[in-house]
Amino acid sequence: FSQKFDIAIAFEKRVYDIVVADVKRRDSDQVDPVHIINIDTHDTVRTALQGAMNCLSLVEKLYESDDWEHNMTDILDDLESEFKKPILHTVLFY
Repeated sequence: FSQKFDIAIAFEKRVYDIVVADVKRRDSDQVDPVHIINIDTHDTVRTALQGAMNCLSLVEKLYESDDWEHNMTDILDDLESEFKKPILHTVLFY
Protein backbone atom coordinates (compact mmCIF):
# COMPACT_ATOMS: atom_id res chain seq x y z
CA PHE A 1 0.00 0.00 0.00
CA SER A 2 1.20 3.51 -0.61
CA GLN A 3 -0.81 4.71 2.38
CA LYS A 4 -1.41 3.21 5.81
CA PHE A 5 -4.88 1.82 6.37
CA ASP A 6 -6.22 0.70 9.73
CA ILE A 7 -9.37 -0.94 8.36
CA ALA A 8 -10.47 -2.36 5.00
CA ILE A 9 -14.17 -3.19 4.58
CA ALA A 10 -15.46 -5.51 1.85
CA PHE A 11 -19.05 -6.30 1.00
CA GLU A 12 -18.49 -9.61 -0.76
CA LYS A 13 -16.59 -12.69 0.49
CA ARG A 14 -14.74 -13.00 -2.83
CA VAL A 15 -13.37 -9.45 -2.47
CA TYR A 16 -12.53 -10.05 1.20
CA ASP A 17 -10.53 -13.16 0.20
CA ILE A 18 -8.68 -11.18 -2.48
CA VAL A 19 -7.74 -8.42 -0.02
CA VAL A 20 -6.56 -10.95 2.59
CA ALA A 21 -4.48 -12.82 -0.02
CA ASP A 22 -2.99 -9.56 -1.32
CA VAL A 23 -1.91 -8.35 2.12
CA LYS A 24 -0.45 -11.78 2.97
CA ARG A 25 1.70 -11.92 -0.17
CA ARG A 26 3.28 -8.50 0.30
CA ASP A 27 6.85 -8.37 1.55
CA SER A 28 7.14 -5.67 4.13
CA ASP A 29 9.36 -4.65 7.00
CA GLN A 30 6.42 -2.82 8.52
CA VAL A 31 4.42 -4.16 11.44
CA ASP A 32 1.31 -2.05 10.99
CA PRO A 33 -1.94 -3.93 11.63
CA VAL A 34 -4.86 -3.79 9.23
CA HIS A 35 -8.31 -5.08 10.18
CA ILE A 36 -10.01 -6.61 7.17
CA ILE A 37 -13.78 -6.92 7.60
CA ASN A 38 -16.48 -8.40 5.38
CA ILE A 39 -20.15 -7.47 5.69
CA ASP A 40 -21.65 -9.72 3.03
CA THR A 41 -24.13 -7.77 0.90
CA HIS A 42 -25.99 -9.02 -2.15
CA ASP A 43 -25.89 -6.76 -5.19
CA THR A 44 -29.41 -5.37 -5.24
CA VAL A 45 -30.63 -1.85 -4.51
CA ARG A 46 -32.41 -2.89 -1.30
CA THR A 47 -29.56 -4.97 0.12
CA ALA A 48 -26.92 -2.44 -0.98
CA LEU A 49 -28.74 0.22 1.02
CA GLN A 50 -28.89 -2.09 4.04
CA GLY A 51 -25.19 -2.93 3.60
CA ALA A 52 -24.35 0.78 3.57
CA MET A 53 -26.37 1.32 6.75
CA ASN A 54 -24.63 -1.68 8.38
CA CYS A 55 -21.23 -0.25 7.41
CA LEU A 56 -22.18 3.14 8.83
CA SER A 57 -23.25 1.48 12.07
CA LEU A 58 -19.90 -0.35 12.27
CA VAL A 59 -17.87 2.81 11.64
CA GLU A 60 -19.90 4.81 14.18
CA LYS A 61 -19.36 2.16 16.87
CA LEU A 62 -15.62 2.05 16.14
CA TYR A 63 -15.43 5.86 16.23
CA GLU A 64 -17.31 6.00 19.55
CA SER A 65 -15.06 3.38 21.16
CA ASP A 66 -12.31 4.56 23.51
CA ASP A 67 -10.08 1.71 22.27
CA TRP A 68 -11.57 0.37 19.04
CA GLU A 69 -8.77 -2.12 18.35
CA HIS A 70 -9.16 -3.70 21.77
CA ASN A 71 -12.98 -3.62 21.53
CA MET A 72 -13.21 -4.81 17.90
CA THR A 73 -14.32 -8.37 18.72
CA ASP A 74 -17.07 -7.21 21.06
CA ILE A 75 -18.26 -4.59 18.57
CA LEU A 76 -18.39 -7.14 15.74
CA ASP A 77 -20.16 -9.70 17.96
CA ASP A 78 -22.82 -7.12 18.86
CA LEU A 79 -23.28 -6.16 15.22
CA GLU A 80 -23.55 -9.79 14.10
CA SER A 81 -26.48 -10.15 16.49
CA GLU A 82 -28.00 -6.88 15.30
CA PHE A 83 -27.52 -7.66 11.58
CA LYS A 84 -28.45 -11.35 12.01
CA LYS A 85 -25.57 -12.34 9.72
CA PRO A 86 -21.92 -13.28 10.21
CA ILE A 87 -19.18 -10.70 9.85
CA LEU A 88 -15.74 -11.93 8.79
CA HIS A 89 -12.73 -10.30 10.43
CA THR A 90 -9.00 -10.83 10.02
CA VAL A 91 -6.07 -8.86 11.40
CA LEU A 92 -2.90 -8.89 9.29
CA PHE A 93 0.33 -6.92 9.42
CA TYR A 94 1.91 -5.10 6.50
